[in-house]
Amino acid sequence: MLQFKNFSFGYKYPLINKTINVDIPPSSLTVLFGNNGSGKTCLIKTLARLNKPLSGDVFYNQRPIQELDASYFSRHFAFLMTKRPFLMNHTIMDIIALGRIPYLRWDAQLNEEDIKVIEYYAHYFNLKDILRKPANEVSDGQLQKALIVRTLVQQTNVVILDEPLSFLDYGTKKLVIKKLKQIAREENKIVILSAHDIHLCLKYVDAVFLIHQKDWAYNDKNKITSSEVFENFLNTEE
Repeated sequence: MLQFKNFSFGYKYPLINKTINVDIPPSSLTVLFGNNGSGKTCLIKTLARLNKPLSGDVFYNQRPIQELDASYFSRHFAFLMTKRPFLMNHTIMDIIALGRIPYLRWDAQLNEEDIKVIEYYAHYFNLKDILRKPANEVSDGQLQKALIVRTLVQQTNVVILDEPLSFLDYGTKKLVIKKLKQIAREENKIVILSAHDIHLCLKYVDAVFLIHQKDWAYNDKNKITSSEVFENFLNTEE
C-alpha cells in the first residue's frame, strides 16, 4: 500500500491548494494526468526523493518513504524519468542491465538470475532480438521500451513512470499500457504513470490521479469522470 498523508509538494511554494490524502492499493495501474506545468514531474521527483515534500509524507507499508534507507528504497521503488540517459554507444542489454544495480555484487557482474530477469522482460516487450544492438542503431520507440524494461527489471513493488508513452506510435502505446496493467495484476505491483493520452489510458487503467489548476482528484477511472475537477480539465484540454 502507498499512502499519501497530509502530503503537499512543490518547490518554494505548494503546487496544490489542499493536501493529498490518498491510498493506492497493490495490483493497480494508476495514470497521473495534468497539463504541462501542473506539477506531475515535481510530484514524481518528490516520490523519488529528489525533492522533499513541503508537508506530510508518503508511506510505504506504513513507513515514511523519506526515512527508508537507500538500499531498501532501491529494491522497492523504481522510476523512469523523462530525461534520457547519455548511453547511446551502449547496447540495449547494457542499458536494461542498469536496473539490476541494486542486486549486483561488489564486482558488478550479472549472474544467471540477472540475465534471466532481463531476458524475461525483454521478451515481454518484444526486445530480445535487439539486446546486442547499440542504442544509436535502434528506433526512438525501441529505446523507450528498453528504458521501461530497465525500470521493470529492478523488480520493485512500486513502479513510477514519467511519460513512458512518449516516442511510441499508437499501437505500441496500447501494447505498453496493456502489458503494464498485466504486470501490475500478475506481480502485485503498484504502477503509476504520467501521460497525456487521456482516452487510451482511461480504457486500461484502474484509477486516475489528476492535478489541475492547483486542485487534485483521485478515484476509480469510472468515478473520476464525473468529478468537477476532471470535467474542467477536459474542457481546458479542448
